[in-house]
Amino acid sequence: EAFAIRRQYLGDLPMATGLQALAGAGLQGHAVEKRMDIGFPAGVHKQGAARRSSFVFDNEKWAHDVAHAAFAIASHPVTQGEYAAFLDAGPGGNGNNGNSTPLNWRKHDGWQQRVFDTWQPLVPDAPVAHVNALQAETYCAWAGRRLPTETEWEAAQPQLRGQGAVWEWTATPFAPYPGFSIDPYEEYSAPWFGGAFRVLRGGSVATVPRNLRRTWRNFYTPSRGDMFCGFRTCAL
Repeated sequence: EAFAIRRQYLGDLPMATGLQALAGAGLQGHAVEKRMDIGFPAGVHKQGAARRSSFVFDNEKWAHDVAHAAFAIASHPVTQGEYAAFLDAGPGGNGNNGNSTPLNWRKHDGWQQRVFDTWQPLVPDAPVAHVNALQAETYCAWAGRRLPTETEWEAAQPQLRGQGAVWEWTATPFAPYPGFSIDPYEEYSAPWFGGAFRVLRGGSVATVPRNLRRTWRNFYTPSRGDMFCGFRTCAL
């Protein structure tokens, strides 16, 4: 995945054949399914990896109870078409949203995106990608929505659609679970706790499918948009 991120960021090589297949698979059904909010009552979610799971990273250990209020989360991630409408509206509807433009987007006879080494028209029903957490929050403020917490995302995961196309930003700072202990890969999680990093969930088209699981926690600083990252929203 790191190689694919760099290849996309540099923009001087075409999409690898294997990644092209993953990208196509990640978008299957995204355009045809009805979009809606999925409501969940207040409750307690057992968050994290269960003991005796197959391989998991240290920051997923172990499952513990987390209470949450009632919430309603979007069935699908925000799309390229929806995000373009936000950019075109701009603050106060004036079409000027410069700092909110995703990495690899440009206005050229309509919005275009660079996919590795090729500029292409947007795919309106596909998830928006290369959006950092600050841009996602600006979109949410415009739309009257908010980002989900990672507890809400994980609790809702079995009913969510469009997963696996982009990593999805949450509102949750990256922090250890109760009773955290460092695994042999000591530098994987512990140095990055403390509030500067934000949790992402779900996986992307560049993630090896065997690694996708409900409890996996990715983490980046909120200003990073070079990854294959997008977001879904919750009702206020």
